[in-house]
Amino acid sequence: MQNKREPNRRVVVVWVALLIVGVGVDSLQAFDIPHVGSGFPGVLRTTGDLLLIRQPTGFEVFFLENPAEPEFMARYSDARKTSDFEVTGNMVVLIDSYDLSDGQLIVVSIDEPGYPIEVSRLGIGTSGHKAVGVEPSGAWTADGDAGSLHHIDLSDPANPVEIGFHHDVQARDVLRWRDYLLVGAGRFEVRESGANGDLGVVSSVMLRGGARGVAVSGDVAIVQELQIQVTPTWNSIWSISLLDLTDPTHPVVINEWPETVNDRFVDVDFGCRRAVIASSERGIAFPSIAPPYPLGDLDFVPLSSPPVGLTTFDRYAYVLTEDGRLNVLEVPGCRAATYKPDVDDRR
Repeated sequence: MQNKREPNRRVVVVWVALLIVGVGVDSLQAFDIPHVGSGFPGVLRTTGDLLLIRQPTGFEVFFLENPAEPEFMARYSDARKTSDFEVTGNMVVLIDSYDLSDGQLIVVSIDEPGYPIEVSRLGIGTSGHKAVGVEPSGAWTADGDAGSLHHIDLSDPANPVEIGFHHDVQARDVLRWRDYLLVGAGRFEVRESGANGDLGVVSSVMLRGGARGVAVSGDVAIVQELQIQVTPTWNSIWSISLLDLTDPTHPVVINEWPETVNDRFVDVDFGCRRAVIASSERGIAFPSIAPPYPLGDLDFVPLSSPPVGLTTFDRYAYVLTEDGRLNVLEVPGCRAATYKPDVDDRR
């Protein structure tokens, strides 16, 4: 276990002017973020006034005192192969998926953000765990290879304990929302999340493809789906659905953005009652998630390199691109108070 800090690192910044008619994004600031690695989508999380970005063997911490100019603070780099992480309180819960038979869940304290300290490790079986969702004193990991869901008790961060194993959930993504779990599987599912460990299905919705990514804001969810088209050619078809969760027992599809062949929506997040949707071929879109809900095609802001991950803070979207740059965009129509989703875990 190590405690690392690199206070003298310089972050290179480049300003690029944009004028996108009809979308309202008029400026872009790009920071070089070296060594972001490959093999997994970019993972970015915000907590308080901090921004965390996945690195191949851990994560980096940036201070957002000035949200438009993230300031590098520290790096944790004692994992072997980081596939995903989430933040709950002052803890980072990280999946280390280095070895086929030796996946690990690592808990890192960022109580002092300039000095990340590893607190504990827990073996979670195979390296197939690619998604983690958190709650105030626990975590859920989704093993997409085995189709299982694991529940970890983190009430004592120094001694994490697996308290639940569900082998038949087929989870690809998991999100704790209020008293439920939202699960991306072959369908979108709302499941019970009671103290007795029951994970019964409360409701489910069949969408255009298998649900791979889930994000939620208030009573609205966005679900990223994948459908494999085998004929006439092999294609991965990605699409997005907007769902109303006002009644968790009966989710309603509000809108769908049709399939686009070989066009991956890599992540979704929220700011100021807008979704932020990344497309590898077209850039970033900012549709409203407030009534009246958007209809028709999305308006994308092009970027200089394909986006691979994103998050939001205050009125800004932070978008990581393939060329290793962190792009800072102001979310259209978001110029007043900060909007904060009422969820424990954002995707």
